Amino acid sequence: MTAIGPLSEFINKNKGTTVQVRETPLSSTQDAVIELQSDIAIINLPIANHLAEAFGIVTMIPVISRNHPLAQKSSIGMEDLLTVTQIVVRDLGSHQIIEKQNVGWLKSQQRLTVDNFDHAWKAVHQGLGFCRMPDHILEKFDSTEIVQLPLQGGLRYQVPMHLVVPKMGRTGPAATALYELLLADVNRRMNNS
Repeated sequence: MTAIGPLSEFINKNKGTTVQVRETPLSSTQDAVIELQSDIAIINLPIANHLAEAFGIVTMIPVISRNHPLAQKSSIGMEDLLTVTQIVVRDLGSHQIIEKQNVGWLKSQQRLTVDNFDHAWKAVHQGLGFCRMPDHILEKFDSTEIVQLPLQGGLRYQVPMHLVVPKMGRTGPAATALYELLLADVNRRMNNS
């Protein structure tokens, strides 16, 4: 899943327009929508009273350093993960608006919590533990030093993504144009599938 193509097209057509891209994990993205802090948002779950358009699917894959002892096993169960450090991405959202989101299996006895998937990648790469990483993040790094965990009943899970225009009728012409480019790109990708 990518928004780079439409963003590049938008910038080329709108030379005098400033675009700010902000990465926000989990409920902090919902906060940005509810508090009308963004003109366009890509969220995982639709939010009450906000229209959402399907934008794609992110596949989460459990990975670990090739040199980690767990990487040598041909089959891994939940009990194998209990004593291995689990690397998770922190939910940076406001607890006053929405409860913090916990996603996936979180039962490891030791966790390393980081702010984003770039930090998670570095921790996995350094052999500190395992993490479920989005497939598009794995594609951007040299993954020869990590392996996918052969996790029984958990080789991957998918997270639907949605495109939202929080301000709806109050959205300006530039944001509306970018939204239309993003939507056209989604429709192109869906038709080519």
